[in-house]
Amino acid sequence: MASSLYSNSQHVSFESVLTMEDPGMISMFRALIASGLEGFLGCPVVIFESELVEFFNNGSVQDGLVVSTVNGVSIEISEQLLAETFELPVDGLSELSEMPKDKIFDARSIVSLSGEPVSLSGGKNQMKIEFRLLCDIMAKAIFVKAGSFNAITVEKFSLITAIVCGVRMNWAKILFNILKKMVTPGSKQAKGFAVQISLLLESFHNLELGESSEFPSSKILTDKTIQRYITIIDKSVVVAQEAIPILSVPVSPAVVPMVEDQQAEFRNEQPAVEVPAEETRCSSADDVDFIIQQCRYNSFSIIINAAVSSLPSVSPDISAALADFQAILSEQINESHSGISSRLHKIEQGFRDSLHEQAAVVKKLFQEACQEGRSIDDVQTMRFNEFRKNILAQNASIFFGLADVRKEVQEVNAKVDIMASRVNDVQKDVEATKEALSHQLFEFQSQAQENHNILHAHLSELVAYIHRGSADKKGESGSRGLQQPSNVQIEGSAVRPTFAQRVEIAQRHIVQTVLDADSNRELLERQAAAERDRERRRREARMLKRRRRD
Repeated sequence: MASSLYSNSQHVSFESVLTMEDPGMISMFRALIASGLEGFLGCPVVIFESELVEFFNNGSVQDGLVVSTVNGVSIEISEQLLAETFELPVDGLSELSEMPKDKIFDARSIVSLSGEPVSLSGGKNQMKIEFRLLCDIMAKAIFVKAGSFNAITVEKFSLITAIVCGVRMNWAKILFNILKKMVTPGSKQAKGFAVQISLLLESFHNLELGESSEFPSSKILTDKTIQRYITIIDKSVVVAQEAIPILSVPVSPAVVPMVEDQQAEFRNEQPAVEVPAEETRCSSADDVDFIIQQCRYNSFSIIINAAVSSLPSVSPDISAALADFQAILSEQINESHSGISSRLHKIEQGFRDSLHEQAAVVKKLFQEACQEGRSIDDVQTMRFNEFRKNILAQNASIFFGLADVRKEVQEVNAKVDIMASRVNDVQKDVEATKEALSHQLFEFQSQAQENHNILHAHLSELVAYIHRGSADKKGESGSRGLQQPSNVQIEGSAVRPTFAQRVEIAQRHIVQTVLDADSNRELLERQAAAERDRERRRREARMLKRRRRD
């Protein structure tokens, strides 16, 4: 079944086709070269059938790359690898829908056979012969289409426009997107690029490939195949033009029914729209050159449309030419019938093989599902055991953690007890300091009271002395009063201070007494402050010693 991967492919030998003497064909192939597709369409021909089948069976798209496994080796194909291998352009339009409308309009006139713009819903017979060939090349080699190649579609004409009008296309991205569709499950894209993928597989040095297969020569365009194509088309047109004015010709009964049968088959093989390659496996393009096949179709259409029920007698030369043409046509029809029969047999055999393969695949999938179910049970059991082990380990770690927490709590409690004892010691020190301060304050109050009593006594004596002085003064003014004691008299014999002087002396004595009392109080306060400072330092020293011991 590997031949189906290149049954609808087309290859071009540019060295051969450029030696032709047809200017139109040479111009068309030079436009293909200028587009950047020469490396892709004319690359060396090599086919590895078994590796291609394995590549597509294991192929998928991952992270924007085409990945597969061939002979146990992982293969990754990127857009960059595709562009570098076949020297494809990487700039320009990446979608055919982006094709400018003015370019399409110009191309409709350029490719027209009659000079009038071709209809995008018509057939290829509107175009010049070189552009008919270009249409088939692009449809088969680029988009890997199959089925009817006689109808013009917008997609086909956009491809022709890109080549004819020289529109820059990002062929690397376009071809890589088609390759990704080929390996995408469920995609309707036909599988192809057999020669190109084989060359890409050869670039992987760690991949061992088997023997290569021979690529069918009928699928390679050379100057000979194109000349044959042109000759048959021209001969078919000439014969048809000569047959149109003829009124009656004796027709062999062995040929006419075959032409009618071929007409019915040809109509059945001409769908209105293109279908994927998987749905048109009965085409005979695998066994003969696709150019000859197109020639047959065009010849059949011309002859069938030119046939009439009654024809006049013709000259012997024309009758002989027509007989030769009918003989060639009969031979081609017989070859087509044999090819179709062989193809049907291959399809039937392939269908049986596919059924057997599907049955084997279903059986294998069922066995794998059962095995996977058992594996899942084993995995779940192992996971449960691991989960149980993890839970037990976590519980053990939690218990160890609780023990550590208990130990830390006990240490904290011990520290709290130590702090409580220290607080008690501090409280005792404070009580002792308070008691000492109370005692000192009491002593200060006692001393102050004593000083107050002394001051009061001095003041009393001073007042008494003042009163005695005033009484003596009064006695001197009269009868001099009572005699003072002897000591007073002796004392009075000296210079006696006046009353004002005595008052001043008394005031100085009072002030001195008050100052002495204040100085004594300040001294006591300084002593008390010094005692408090010494007590505070002693407490701090004791606390520092305790901290160092702890």
